[in-house]
This record gives sequence, structure tokens and C-alpha cells, in this order.
Amino acid sequence: MESFSFNFQNPKAARYLVGGLLVSFVLIGIVVASDFINAVDSEFLSIAVFLAAMLLPLGTGIYLMITKGKARDRITLTDDALNSEYFGRIPYAEISKVYDANIFTAPPPSLKMRLKTGKKIMWPLSDQSSLYNSKEDLQVFLQFKEALSGKLEKFYETRQQAPVTTPATHSGPAGTAPVQTVQADTPDRQLKKNIAKSKKGTWAIPLSLALGLLALARTCGSDWVKKDQPDFYKMHQQSEELHDHYLQRARGILQERLQTEGRLFLYSNDPEARLGLLPPVYYDNPTGIETFEYNNAINDLRNFVQHPDSVGLSLILSDGYGDSRELKGTVWDYSASGNKALFLRIYDPEHRIKPRYNSNITDSTDYPVLEHMWKVPVTDSISPDQSLETSLPGFNMLLSMVRHNAPSCKLYLAAREKDGVTAERFREAVHILNRALHHVQADTTAFTLKTIDNGGDLFF
Repeated sequence: MESFSFNFQNPKAARYLVGGLLVSFVLIGIVVASDFINAVDSEFLSIAVFLAAMLLPLGTGIYLMITKGKARDRITLTDDALNSEYFGRIPYAEISKVYDANIFTAPPPSLKMRLKTGKKIMWPLSDQSSLYNSKEDLQVFLQFKEALSGKLEKFYETRQQAPVTTPATHSGPAGTAPVQTVQADTPDRQLKKNIAKSKKGTWAIPLSLALGLLALARTCGSDWVKKDQPDFYKMHQQSEELHDHYLQRARGILQERLQTEGRLFLYSNDPEARLGLLPPVYYDNPTGIETFEYNNAINDLRNFVQHPDSVGLSLILSDGYGDSRELKGTVWDYSASGNKALFLRIYDPEHRIKPRYNSNITDSTDYPVLEHMWKVPVTDSISPDQSLETSLPGFNMLLSMVRHNAPSCKLYLAAREKDGVTAERFREAVHILNRALHHVQADTTAFTLKTIDNGGDLFF
């Protein structure tokens, strides 16, 4: 049986915040209704009482939500049921619905289900490290979702549910042909949609708007506290100016660090591809509100400026199509442990793949393009040939795309010297990759090997 253990946010803990808000509203109502503020001669005392009535219950609610919100679950999957130490045994047949991944039901990458009894079950997680889960918890949780998807798909295949056909209707002397109703999505299909949308999600918890306000106040709030009413245009302008300030400082620090980062290696049939190093700076804006556009980026840039030596630099690939990607492993790279590794990416913007999770899409332009990226471990105990061939299921089939979809299909092999991959080791990997490409009869004349000194190009 497959087993998965991870930490997550207790969904019931939000009631403490709701309770704090309700108590705060009640106390403010009492203070206002009693005319206490006007009855007290001291302006300081009246303001203090009003703030206490508003902030004390709210602060208590937030504190309890954080302290009581940490939960841990251990889940084992069988062929017919999900066994959770936190929620109990859940037979697959009892799952009525898997909710779509969105901010109103299950913020990505969270998972929410409804049982036929009406009970709702939810595992809320953040897509980055948080008070409730680490990145390791997230990886285990994503593996759990993929494994559960496979179990549900197998379960519903064995049930072989037939579509329901309605009787023919009649209009006058002639009857219409039988109409076959479209069967509603089963939980296995709903879960596939959830997984697909979770890969695009950036929501940490359902309080993203409130957290956006708190983050904005943290970055620029000292300039606004004296205002009677917030000027959101000026807030955005000040936020943008603060972002530009930290960006300029980060550029100078990064240029100095690149001198000590060693060489980067790239082998590709994309002549315009470039490699570089960047600190982890994320421009995601889960609120969708322009005022909060730079909040996360400001915090990331500030962290890099204040602690430049403790922030690791990410390996960035910029391709000839104008896209940039951080080269890293995925949660499915089970064998790719350790820092010494090669990175592979295949990309073809002209080749689209029909998704299995939504067969109702008829416009092929809505299909996702061919793109896959994975990590190949480099160890002394495993031969380079074996490392490449076993790094991904269907490795040779994926390489054959380079031949079938030429010249639009691009393949990238990259590594960095500071991770322990020497120039000799990389040339050996290039030789092995070429041999694999020749095995599928792919042309390698367009491939070139690049060695980039001093940490590569400055992408800032």
C-alpha cells in the first residue's frame, strides 16, 4: 500500500478568525451605540478603547488560527479506499465530488472533496513554505494527489458505468432519434482537472486578499498611516518605486556574486538559448489587484539584498522563443536527490497535446504545448548511461520528438559547475545524449555546446 505523510492547514481553524471578527464587530457596535467615545473627555482614551475593541478580538482570532491551524495526516491508498489518520477511512465509492482548484472552493494546490453523506473534506496547503507546511510536505502532497488520481481512474474503469439513454421524444407524427445524455464528470476526472489547475496556482490560503493587504502595509504602510483615506493609486506608485529601488540594489549585488559562481554548461539545438543565475524573486499576484502587483517581489528582493550570501541562485534558461524557465526537478523526480545533477528540457510551441483530463475541448489551439523538464542525478554509483535512460519513463520516445517535430522542437541539456558537474562530466553527458538521439535517428548537426563563464548572463 502506498503511504503519504504531510503537514497541512487545519481547515477548521478559520473559525477562530471568523469568531474574532464577529466579536470585534459586536464590541465596536456596543462602543458606538453607547456613545462612549463622545462621553469621555480624553481623546486618547476614546481612541484606545475603540482600537482595543477592534484589534484585541481580531488579534486573538489570528493567534488561535495560527496555533490551532497546524495539522498532520498520514494517508494510505488501497484499491478501493483512502485511509486517513485525520479524516478516517474514505471508500472511493463514497466520494461524490472533487472540487475544482480555485480561490472559492480549494485554493491551489489544496484538495477538497464532498462525500455522498454531505460531509466535506479538505487538505489546504500552500505552494511555498508556510507556517503550516514545508516544501517537502508539498511534494509529498502532490505525489499523493497523483497517486489518488491513478487509483480513482482505475476504480472507475472497473465499474464500467454505462451512459444513460433517454427515450425518444415525439413531435407530431415523426419522432426524434434517441438522445444520449452527457454523463457528468466522475471524481477521477474532476481530480485530474484539480491537479492541472494546481500547477498554475499561487494561492497559499483562502485569506490571500487579507494577506495582500498585510504585505502591502508591511512594505509601504509607514507612509500611509497618517492618511485619513487610502490613495490606492499612490500606494501602487510607492510600491513600484520601492520595487525599482530594491531591484537596482539586487542587480549590483548579483553582478558581484556572479564572479564567483563558476561556469555554466548548455547543449541545445536552439542557437538563441542562454543560461543565467537569478535569486528566487516571484512576481505572482494571487489577489489580481494592481495595487499588490509588486508585494511578493519586493519581499524577495529585500531578502536577497539583506542576506545575499544565504540566498541560493536559481539556474535560468532563456530560450529562442522568448520564454524563461527555472531549471529544477519536479516532484516526480524520485531518484534525483542531491545537488549534483543535469537538467533536461524539451519544448515545442507548435506541437499541442490533447489533455486527458478534459476531452470536451474541441479547439486544438487550447491544448497545452509540448513542454517537459526534468532532473538527472549525477552519482558515482550509477553510470551516466543508466542515469539518463532511467531519468524519465519514455525517455527515448520523448527524444524522438526532436526528429519528428524538427525544426520547431528544441532540446536543452544544462548544468552548473558549482553543483559539482565538471566540464569533462558534462561533455560525457553530451556524448551519451547524442548517442541516444542517434538511436532514434534524430539529427544532431544543429546542436551546439556552450560554456558560459562567471554565472552566465544577467537577466535582471
